[in-house]
Amino acid sequence: MLIKNAKVFNSYLKNFIPADVSVKDGKFYYIDRKKEIVFVAEYVVGAKGLYLISGLTDIHMHIESSMTIPGFFGECAGENGVATVVS
Repeated sequence: MLIKNAKVFNSYLKNFIPADVSVKDGKFYYIDRKKEIVFVAEYVVGAKGLYLISGLTDIHMHIESSMTIPGFFGECAGENGVATVVS
């Protein structure tokens, strides 16, 4: 899959950079900010004006306040873009 013209979050620079992102086997494969490489993709997603963040981190969470068991909480959080929870 190729995601074209997204605003990709760069955690090192702490800002968004325009780039094309290729995804292979469900993982980010390459972020092409110079747009110099031609990728052949089965699916192409136009993301002009959209933001792309690899995974969100919830830095303060009380899982017990969610009234669920940790496994179920993790499934729900993951489905909504949360990759890391500091509990």
